[in-house]
Amino acid sequence: MLGYETVSLTVELKAETEDSVRIAMMPSSFAMKEVVVVAENNKSGLSTSSSIGRQALDHLQATSLKDVLQLLPGNFLGSNPSLISTGQFRNRTLEADNNNAFGGSIVVDGIPLSNNANLNVEAGAFSTAGKGIDLRGIGTDNIESIEVIRGIASARYGDMSSGTMLIKSKVGRTPGRVLARIMPGIQQLYADKGFDLGRAGTLNLSADYAHGKSDPRYATDTYNRGLLSLIHSKNLADGRWAVTTRLGLKLIRDWSGADPGEPELVRGMYAQSRQYGITFSHSGRFGADRLLMRSLHYDIGFSYSRDDDYQVKMLAPAAHNAPVFNATGNSTQQAAILPSQYVGRGGTEGRPISFYVQLGDDFYLGQEGFLHRIAIGAELRSEGNLGRGFYNENPNLPLAQLRSRSFRDIPFLTQFSLYGEDQFDLKIGKTQLKVQAGLRWTLAQPGRTESLSSVMPRINAAYLPTRGLRFRFGYGISAKMPGLLYLYPDPGYLDMQNISATIDGTPYVVYTTRVYDLTNKQLKPMKNRKFEAGADVTLHNGMRFSVTAFHERVNDGFGTLTDEWIAPTVARWASSAVSVEDGKLAYDPQNPTSIDTVLHRIDRPGNCRRSVSRGIEYDFELGRIEATGTSFYLNGSYIVTRNNSSNKIYNTPVGSTTIEQKTMVVYPEGSSTSVDRRYSTALRIVQHIPSIRFVVSATVQAIFYEYNRTINIPEIPVGYVTVDRNHPGATVYVPLPRRSSPIPRLVSRGLWSRIRSTNRRSATCLKHGRRCGRSICA
Repeated sequence: MLGYETVSLTVELKAETEDSVRIAMMPSSFAMKEVVVVAENNKSGLSTSSSIGRQALDHLQATSLKDVLQLLPGNFLGSNPSLISTGQFRNRTLEADNNNAFGGSIVVDGIPLSNNANLNVEAGAFSTAGKGIDLRGIGTDNIESIEVIRGIASARYGDMSSGTMLIKSKVGRTPGRVLARIMPGIQQLYADKGFDLGRAGTLNLSADYAHGKSDPRYATDTYNRGLLSLIHSKNLADGRWAVTTRLGLKLIRDWSGADPGEPELVRGMYAQSRQYGITFSHSGRFGADRLLMRSLHYDIGFSYSRDDDYQVKMLAPAAHNAPVFNATGNSTQQAAILPSQYVGRGGTEGRPISFYVQLGDDFYLGQEGFLHRIAIGAELRSEGNLGRGFYNENPNLPLAQLRSRSFRDIPFLTQFSLYGEDQFDLKIGKTQLKVQAGLRWTLAQPGRTESLSSVMPRINAAYLPTRGLRFRFGYGISAKMPGLLYLYPDPGYLDMQNISATIDGTPYVVYTTRVYDLTNKQLKPMKNRKFEAGADVTLHNGMRFSVTAFHERVNDGFGTLTDEWIAPTVARWASSAVSVEDGKLAYDPQNPTSIDTVLHRIDRPGNCRRSVSRGIEYDFELGRIEATGTSFYLNGSYIVTRNNSSNKIYNTPVGSTTIEQKTMVVYPEGSSTSVDRRYSTALRIVQHIPSIRFVVSATVQAIFYEYNRTINIPEIPVGYVTVDRNHPGATVYVPLPRRSSPIPRLVSRGLWSRIRSTNRRSATCLKHGRRCGRSICA
């Protein structure tokens, strides 16, 4: 209940009795004898998680959800609170892994927040496309509680691969509050009030404004956030049907530029991001009290946002008389020439929109000593983007040489899911076994050629051999579906110069553009296979000790595939074959000076990233000194993270130039692996004086061991990619015989000329892994 402390107890009710149970709840206040201002490890549930209550949030003085993560085991507070840099929810990793952040799920009052439709890639430092939700946009003062599931989540939760964060907002009648926070670089003002409307229910209103600066002395980087929330709740049908309706509005502005004291030219350069968003949700729970329909619950959600990014930037092309390539189709045309220095203006307009519907049924089966708590449900999500996309204000003075593409042309991402879960307790003599087993199935883009699906079994179990001792085990698969950024990438463009000449002091460039579809029909969900085991010990004096060992593996993380090569031809005309007649460029299109072959790599989204995280987490409650009201908490972790790619490495041969290069040396996949290790701990000492409602805490964080290394395997080539002379436009992969070190033989350019004439029977297609007689992966 809102504003009261949680009470946990076990009640045994026997049939044909009229026993009643009276439960007394204490108001949540610092005047209570005991307060909890840290993240508590899950004491009764089977998933490994941390619970953060209202008292902990008040004491932390968090300005956004980004600040709350420091309470989790192993999360290190590396800097002071700031609203300038984006914040991501990452779980059990030491790397700034975008896949880990993208695979994190944040569920607010039963409605998952999603970044699947975020396509604002060109927003620079403001961009979270292909990553997780920016935590700065979620305030904490209207939150009643947070549960962070670090381990294996219930089958109820989907479209995630790393961790899940469950947020419950304040609902019901509450006293009015006005809060003001001033700290270095951050100012915040918050107000809320919960009204009792009698038979009409309750209405909770809250408003939040926050302002952040990178440096209080300057106005170079600023962040502004405005949030408004209305939550109405009411009981219907004699209290059997509880409904809650929520409406949220947000306005966020990120700005980065020059200080007003800078020169006028510099002051005109800036980048900004604006978000105007609205969210609506309706949730309900109905007590049907039927055999297979004890409790029905549903959630309906809608969100829409205007995400506008804009930049003004001074640019200086690296090459003299650099051309502008902006053709959007297969064509040959004359290019505009960039000046040596210019101001580029442009941005991205995104309009992400999402719909969410979930229907569930909870019921009970079984008998005394062996009771099944069963949950089944269905879920539908649909997300898209109705924005204009990226644009250059002046195509001939571009902010970036990117082609415009309307986000409206991209199909919506639709997911349909079914789940079922059984949780039961089994008494074995004086011991007890608790099991939570579930299965989730998700189908994305049904009826389309790019349709994909995933089956996710999950199980958590706990064995209690005696009072105060619990052993936990768990295994599960979580899957994150690819977002629109990966499912429907922008087309690939290859621009090849036909003419580059200067006539009478005027530069001219003619180029040919070839367009390639980069859609990957073999794209798969990103799956995380989790295994963990742990033990919890509770002593008679209230001290608790929890230790969890975990191992998580992702073999199909999202990334860019780089193993596809083509060899198109391009006609070129020398300067002597070009003239200007009547102000127009003249040349004989039927008689080029030369026809060259270009070796070009096709980069398309795929499942090429691999990561492994393993380690130990611990969370100890070391007790309380009653005489002084002092409590001690210790948590931390030892984590090892490995990341690499399944892509092969391609380099030019020694002694050749990029212009004339027609062959690429191939090195094995996983040639570069990053390894991170860290052992960190945090000791929190909490001093509480109930009589004056005073709580103060001190936190000591330490990193006892930190290791980072990039492991490069011996650079011994395994083959080469070159032009296929028998099939114009195609390439072939030729494996090299295994030797201890063929590198000295590769230095000789004479060898490369001999390699090019190698018997074509040894040619192997990269896609099929055998001699197929056609282009590779084209």
